[in-house]
Order: sequence, then structure tokens, then C-alpha cells
Amino acid sequence: MTGSFLFFYKKAYNECVQNYIISIVCVSVKEAVEMENKFSFDYIIVGSGPAGAVLANRLSSDPARSVLLVEAGGNDDHDPLTISSASNMYAHFPEYFWPGQTAAQIHLGGNSINIGHGRTLGGGSTVNGEIYVRPTPFVLQQWVRAGGERWSSENAVRHFKKMESFLPQDTNMDIHGSGGELAVRQVYPEIPVLVQKLTQAIARGTGFPAVSDYNDPHTPIGPFARYQLYQKGDGARASASVSFLPDHVQKRPNLTVMTDTTVSRISFDSHKKACGIEYIHDGISGCAEAGEKVILSAGIHSVQILELSGIGPEKLLHSLGIPVVYHNKGVGCHLATDAYTSAAFRISRQDRRALNHGDPNGKWQGGAFLPAPGDSGQRRAVQVLTGYMTEDSIHFGLLFVSPKSRGIMEIQSKDPLKMMKIDHHFLEELEDLQEIKETFRSYVLKTSEALHKIDPAYGLLLPDEESIFDDNRLEAHIRSTFASSFHDQCSLIMGGEEDGGGVVNGTGEVYGVKNLMVADASIIPYHMDGNTSGPSYLIGSVLAEELMKY
Repeated sequence: MTGSFLFFYKKAYNECVQNYIISIVCVSVKEAVEMENKFSFDYIIVGSGPAGAVLANRLSSDPARSVLLVEAGGNDDHDPLTISSASNMYAHFPEYFWPGQTAAQIHLGGNSINIGHGRTLGGGSTVNGEIYVRPTPFVLQQWVRAGGERWSSENAVRHFKKMESFLPQDTNMDIHGSGGELAVRQVYPEIPVLVQKLTQAIARGTGFPAVSDYNDPHTPIGPFARYQLYQKGDGARASASVSFLPDHVQKRPNLTVMTDTTVSRISFDSHKKACGIEYIHDGISGCAEAGEKVILSAGIHSVQILELSGIGPEKLLHSLGIPVVYHNKGVGCHLATDAYTSAAFRISRQDRRALNHGDPNGKWQGGAFLPAPGDSGQRRAVQVLTGYMTEDSIHFGLLFVSPKSRGIMEIQSKDPLKMMKIDHHFLEELEDLQEIKETFRSYVLKTSEALHKIDPAYGLLLPDEESIFDDNRLEAHIRSTFASSFHDQCSLIMGGEEDGGGVVNGTGEVYGVKNLMVADASIIPYHMDGNTSGPSYLIGSVLAEELMKY
């Protein structure tokens, strides 16, 4: 490392308002010299997942606004593994993820769950299952109560249409868009026989008719043959960075993208105004100043950065020797995520082989959104994902998207590189376990019976029928197949600070300080009833529009 490189970081470090830490990798000497003259920006965005990527794209579209986007991971957008929809990233490639596990889960027999959040440009969108799910009118009604009409269902449709480039373009284009940056593909131009049988069986077994578009606000409930995936027309992954931060966007003169950079704290002036961030790599520290806003879009790490910066429960901060900038007991509380367990069905080998001649990037063999067993309303409680096949069996995944259990996340030290304590309190509320058991006894069992009548080659493998009606054996099956959905949300909720433990207001502004926002799934005020990347894109688009007004 040359002297001019070190001089730049020393100079940047000495100009920081306070002595904090951040880390940076992969900036060449030439880049460092170029950045020295522009290391003060209007906006600093921390995190390049769906919300952060949209914000960086939208704000830098105005040449008069300068933007710094900071990402802890590398730029892997040209890596064949991230491009291919067939890669099983979670199982085999830990280098793209934040390492760590949850605290031991008491109600899962003391087991810990892998965390598995993306640490790369594009965040989780670069490594996830690609499923595109918009929030339904039901949850958006609750969102409006917390944050105002900007979060209404009608406004959400407008934002999604603006972002989307939906395929095929003859499918329900009243609610889908065709000219946006975000490629979304509805799979299976021709529905395979296996998928037809599964969809028909779920409809018969649950009593809910099949729907053609689960993202249509008018049809949020029912089984369906086609998932909508973040994919280009050729099936390649369309992550947040591929979509909103392609090379030509990153070349904008008013946008600087720093990868391999771990942010540890936010700098505040004496008036509690956020005025920059600070970072370190290989013992080399630096900082950047923000004239307008610092925006955290760091996912689970937004909580960590706030607490390291002195915003959070004062008892925790005092115990770690962190000066309190603003006491807010809601920081890190209300953590929610889906409960995820599964069954397995026997399938026809002939139908399985026929899939190879259909849509090779289809990834999922249909699914469903269903209310809780016994509920006929429009509130989703169960999401079905069918996939992960062997030659003669298929995984029948069950995500419970309306859980009552709530957890916490909090820092354990002043070290920004040490993992937080994350405790979801899975199944702590008895109602969650009861709902899962009823789903097996109602939806799963009846679907398997309907499937066997459609084709005797199909049937239930796990759990067997005897286990479904034995409480102890069924609970053992649930715990043994329990996994993370990686849909963490609600840890910095939007809403009233005093009555509801809110951390941000309706436009993502953090209470108690100035010029600091959070824009990611942690601000979601009401548990989403589906995958969280769609709502995260919405957050980025809505808050970018708010900022562009000024």
C-alpha cells in the first residue's frame, strides 16, 4: 500500500467529526486520489439491497445531487454463480453471506438457526430464491395507519408499475409495468403436468380456487401454478444491483459506489444532526460527510449501526460504554420473521422427467397463499412453496407469514465486526405452534388426499398421517424441519414512538436526531404476508420520491 493511499485515509480520518471506525477494501491509489476531492456528499446510503439500490439510482438521476453508496460485500454481479438462477447459494457458498447464527431457540429444543443474509452488492436480492411478492391491501391498510397515505395499496401499485419490466407483457398489465428497471418473469409459459396436478390438489384440499396472479390486489388468496421471479427473459437473476446499479448507472459522475466497506458508526454534530459515516479496513480508517441525509439500508445491520452510534436502549448502550445520543427503547425490538417448516410428497417419476423439457429456470413448481385454517378472510397466513425435488419426491414448504412471536436483536460489544445477538423467539407464542399443527392437519393432509385421487403415484411421505394426528410426533417433525426464511423485519418499526415503540416516522426519519433515515425491511410496521424483497423495493421507491420533492 503506497504513501499516497495512506495519506488519503489519514486525511479523511482527521477530518471526521468524531473518532469512529469504518472499513474499506478495493480502492486503488488512483481511485483514492480521485475520491479525495469529492468525499463530501449530499446523501450517503449504507447498504445496496433492494431499498438502497433504488434510492441510489433515483437520487443520482438528478445531476445536482451527489450520492455515496456503501456496501459491506463485493461486487459479484458478473459472477456466474450469482447470475445463474440454478445456484443454491444458501447451501454451498457462504462467502456471499454474513456469518452467524441466532441465539439458541428455547422452543425449538435449543437449536440455533443460520442467519444467511446477503453480504454482496445487491444484498439479499443477489442470493435469495428470487420470489417476487407484493404486500397485499390488507397489510398496506395497517401500513397507512403507521405512515400515511404514501403507503396505500393504490400508491404501491403505481410504484411497482414504475419499477417493473414484467414478462410476459400480455399478462395483467393493468397492475404490472413494462418500462422499469426491475425484470420480473412469470414462469412456465406452458404449465407442466406436475404443476397442474399440485395446483389442482391444493385447490381441492383447501377449498380455495386457483388464481392466475397472486400479486393482483384483487386475488391475494389461493393456489397458483406460476410464481413471479426476479429474472430476465433468459432466466438470469435480476438482482437489485443488476437492475438499479448497472455499469452505466455506476458511471454517473455524481454517484460513488464503495464496495467491501463495513460501516460502523454515524457521526453527529452537537445538535444531534447526522453529518457522516466512518469506516476501516486493515487498520486504515476513513470517513465521509453528508450534507443532506445519511440513509441506513443495511438490513439487520441497521440496528447494529444505530446502537453503535448511540441510538437505542440507554441501559444497553451504557453497559457497553457507548455515549447515548438518543434513548429509544424500540431499537432492535419487535423483530419478526416467518416460521418455516415443510412436508414432503411422493411424485410421479414420469411427470418429474417431463419438467426438464419445460422452463429450466422455473425454480418453483407452483404454490399458494392461504388464510389460517378455518379463516375465510383475505389475511394471508400460510405461503406454500413447492420445489427442491428428487427423482420421486418434492419439498412442500410452508411459510407462516402472520406469526405472533416477536424477538430482539442487539449489539454485544463496541466492535462493529462482531455479530449481534439475534433471538427470534420462534414459537414462543403458543398460537403460532397451534396454527402450524392445524395447517398440517387441514391443508397438508387434505391436499395429499386430493393429490392421490388425481394420480395414485402421488402421496404424502413426511410426516405420515399417523404422525399428523399425534401431537408429540407432529411437534417433533415441525422442530426437526424448522428453518429460517431470512425474512427479518420490524426491528426498527415505523409508527408512534411513545405508544408503539416506533423508531422512524412515516418517511423513515429516525426520531430524536436530524438528517438520519432508515430505509429497509426493518421499518416495516406490520409483518408482511409474503417475501420481503418486494416491500423493500417499495420502501426505496416511496422514500426516494419523498426526498426528490425537495
